[in-house]
Amino acid sequence: MSVLLTVNQKEKTMDIELRKEKILEKLDDFKKNGVRTTTKTSMQEICNFQDLIGTANYKEIFEIYESLTQEQRRTFIWVCTCTLSPESCEEIIKQTTIRIQRKKLYEECDLYVEDQMKSVNKRELEIREKESVFDACRKSYWKRLNQLKKENTKLKNENEQYKQANEDMYQTNKTLGYYIRQLKDDVSKFHALKDLLKTIKE
Repeated sequence: MSVLLTVNQKEKTMDIELRKEKILEKLDDFKKNGVRTTTKTSMQEICNFQDLIGTANYKEIFEIYESLTQEQRRTFIWVCTCTLSPESCEEIIKQTTIRIQRKKLYEECDLYVEDQMKSVNKRELEIREKESVFDACRKSYWKRLNQLKKENTKLKNENEQYKQANEDMYQTNKTLGYYIRQLKDDVSKFHALKDLLKTIKE
C-alpha cells in the first residue's frame, strides 16, 4: 500500500488492537469536526491517519474493518476517500467493502452448496431405500415365480401320470369287457347244453 507521508517506525510495529483504537479515535474526530486541510493541526491529523493506514498490511486493515459497526465502516470509507490518494483509496475499498461482500458471497455459496449436498444425499438415500424395496419385491416375485413353476411342473407330471393311469384303466376295462362277453357266450352254451341233456334224459 502506498501513502504520501513518512511512516513512523513505532506505528509500523503497532498492535492491531491499539491500531484499531487509534483509527476509531481519528474517525470520531473527523466525524465531529470534518476533514479539513486549512490548518496545520488538521493536516497533521490527516497525516497521522494516513500513517495508521499506510503502516498496516491488508490483512490487518480487513480485520479492523470487519470488526467495525456498519456506521463506523461508512465513516472509515468516507475518511479514506477524503485523506488517501485515489489509488490507495481504491485498494482500501477492494480490501474492505468489496472483500466483505465477496466473503459473504462465498459463505452464501458454501451454505447453498451444503444445502444442495444435503438435498442430493437425501435423494440418494431415498433412491437407495426404494431400490432396496424394489430388490426385495423382485426377489419375492422371482421366488414365487420359481415356486409356481415347480408347482406347475409337478402338476404336469401328475397329469401325465393320471392320463397314463386312465389309459391303463381303459385298456383293462376293454380287456375285461372282452372276457365278460366270452363268459356270457360260455354261459349261454352251458345252458344250451344243459337243456339238451335234460331233453335227452326225458
